Amino acid sequence: MIFIWGSRNLASTKDTGRFYCPKCGKVDVGYRHQSARQWFTMYFIPVFPIGGRTEHIECTRCQTPFELTVLDLQPPTEDDLFLRDCFERLQRGRSLETVEADLVESGRTTEQAVGVIDDMTRGKVWECERCGAHYLKGVRKCRDCEGLRELPARNVQL
Repeated sequence: MIFIWGSRNLASTKDTGRFYCPKCGKVDVGYRHQSARQWFTMYFIPVFPIGGRTEHIECTRCQTPFELTVLDLQPPTEDDLFLRDCFERLQRGRSLETVEADLVESGRTTEQAVGVIDDMTRGKVWECERCGAHYLKGVRKCRDCEGLRELPARNVQL
């Protein structure tokens, strides 16, 4: 005789609503507050529960499960998005001086802009020997003068 047994989660929806999904990055997306429990199955039929009940929030758009605390998250402000964009520009090869000018243009003082850049780079910068521009460590080439970052030589043993 062949026995087919296993386990599976069964979930029920306790509540629905709208929230900010950090994975989708969308505001006012639908969610399901679900309660789930693992069950022992025989011939794919749930027989008895084998685990405790767990609760989570599931985004109806991307189906990502989150802890219940995700409902307390606030969507990013315009300033948060601007700062994220500034950091991405640094990663793509913009000089610190260029991003600093963008921050000053957005209404920050020079001291505030320098502080923001220090927080973003955490001191991991290099200076182009040709023109003196500063870049994030991961950037290998100066956009202003095409100067290359001097990388430390590796000791290779054959």
